[in-house]
Amino acid sequence: MQDSPSIVQPTEKQAESQAESQTAALEITEGEQAGDATQPTNPTAADQPTETPEPTPEAVPELSEADLAAYQGALQLLDESFCDKITQDIAKQECKTQVTDQKTLNAALAAVDASQCEKMSTDDKKEACRTQVEVITAKQTEKDEFEKEKKENQDKVGEIINSEDYTRCSELTIDNLKADCELTILVNKVIKDKDISWCDKASAENQEQCKFMGQTALSQDTDNSAPPML
Repeated sequence: MQDSPSIVQPTEKQAESQAESQTAALEITEGEQAGDATQPTNPTAADQPTETPEPTPEAVPELSEADLAAYQGALQLLDESFCDKITQDIAKQECKTQVTDQKTLNAALAAVDASQCEKMSTDDKKEACRTQVEVITAKQTEKDEFEKEKKENQDKVGEIINSEDYTRCSELTIDNLKADCELTILVNKVIKDKDISWCDKASAENQEQCKFMGQTALSQDTDNSAPPML
């Protein structure tokens, strides 16, 4: 009878090494399983959130010839009664809104009153109305300032002409009045002194006109002073 082979028992260090290897393998396996459990999956169509589409404004239907004529008539005459002739409800309401807005705008501009713009149907139209009122106000202010300046110059030009001092015409702020002031004084001096050289003192743009007017006046004066023909 043969002896069975003897079983070699691992040493203490070999046993410890085997135990560590088994523990490490177990940790890797558990980590892979955990990773599989937490791995995100591709969502199906049913899992996707459903977006609610935004409502689109109802399209204004195309107008018939009759409706278009009524619409245009209402806007031209600013008469809402023509809007009632329109068969399309959306167009009818829009027509009335347009007529009302235009009336409001006209009233605000006529009164130069931006507060009336608040009656407009949309914020954009309110702002547009206020801007137009602002433009009118600025133009009116500019016109008022010019009229004031013009009156001041007209009041002063008479005084300067009476002083016969053409150099004072530079005190005027309106160019055409300044030129007229200088020309009037110098031509008067030419006539009074019978001396055309006064025109040499005129500004460049006035010299030619001054000489023409002065010579014409002097020639007429010479003709009037000549003795009558026998």
